[in-house]
Amino acid sequence: MRPEVVTHVANADQRLLQLDFKVLGTYRLEINGPRSRAHMSSGYCLLFVLDQDGTPSVGKFVHVE
Repeated sequence: MRPEVVTHVANADQRLLQLDFKVLGTYRLEINGPRSRAHMSSGYCLLFVLDQDGTPSVGKFVHVE
């Protein structure tokens, strides 16, 4: 999720992407972003990981180049 940019009660910049990943070991993932910049532009995003029950982790800000 990108940080919110809200104006006039409309959030035009909020989006959710489900990313492909590979488990590298305990507490280690390799995460692949979308191939097209149309789906994810550069900047800061909040990254969440869901467990097998769908419970999200605490969000972590990451920078996408």
